[in-house]
Amino acid sequence: MRIHPITLLGISAVMVAHLSTARGATPVLRVGFDSWVGFAGVFAAVDRGFFEKEGVTVELRSFPGPTDTIPPTIAGDLDIALTTPDNVMSVDASQKADLVTIDVIDVSVGADAVVARNDIVDIAGLKNKKIAVTFGQCNELLLLEALASSGLKQSDVTLVNMDADAAGAAFIAGRLDGAVTWEPWVTQVTSSGKGHLLFSSKQAPNIIFDSAAVTRRFAAGHKKEIEAFIRGMDAGVAYLRSHPEGTYAIVAKALAIKPADVALMLKGVKVFDLDDNRELFGDPAKPGQLYAAMDSVADFQVAQQLYKVKPVIATTLDSTYVRSAWSHVPEE
Repeated sequence: MRIHPITLLGISAVMVAHLSTARGATPVLRVGFDSWVGFAGVFAAVDRGFFEKEGVTVELRSFPGPTDTIPPTIAGDLDIALTTPDNVMSVDASQKADLVTIDVIDVSVGADAVVARNDIVDIAGLKNKKIAVTFGQCNELLLLEALASSGLKQSDVTLVNMDADAAGAAFIAGRLDGAVTWEPWVTQVTSSGKGHLLFSSKQAPNIIFDSAAVTRRFAAGHKKEIEAFIRGMDAGVAYLRSHPEGTYAIVAKALAIKPADVALMLKGVKVFDLDDNRELFGDPAKPGQLYAAMDSVADFQVAQQLYKVKPVIATTLDSTYVRSAWSHVPEE
């Protein structure tokens, strides 16, 4: 399950009790997540004890969507939010928060998609049709990319504002001509026979990322713990790549789905390791491709009036912890 409309600091969030540790005990990191298959490396790292090997204990806290992890992180009731870098940009720009993206976990390469009724055979067939999408979020940007591929504009379709879970359910219930949704709804739509895939994030790469974010005030006093978290995730991704079947079972348990579904859904996601992150972030002298990707997303968010002043991308992304974590990875 992915993006929900942003209604952040003005609304009370789920509060998680702070987990204190005695002097000398293993530090505990409270990490908020939502049910997304791209977090496979995180789930594997928790299950296999990779975080403990790096010197931290990770306590996972479940939330409905990636925006929902942000308020308790800003409030100090979570240490790390598993969210999306575009959500971090939006919160920083509109609410003057001090949240920063420290690691990129995955990018959608097919797990987010535009689905339509079977009688709508191509993107052009969406003209004058009713389509559900989450206004102002990256799945709306995905729809605009799809429409542009057939020479259509946003004004050529009738849009209904829904989060992607609701859109998937409404589509299967027969209340929509099309929908922009994500896994597991994409698989449910295609397997149900009630619709088919028209366009996916595979055809529009570098739009929908997932990431880990912290507040700068937390980062200032917990650099070692953040580095340990990043290295633990890296070990989890390595386990996913070397033991896929075992990881499918771990993720299936975490998300309450079947291992076979996990295997299918992961085909639509590219999960990043630490080396991938070094390339994506680059360094201060030569920023990586993540900065250009987020710059394009920020342009879209401003155009959609999600906020008025475009953020400085470099203030919302921080490569410090990825570079430091990599430099402290022990030799094989």
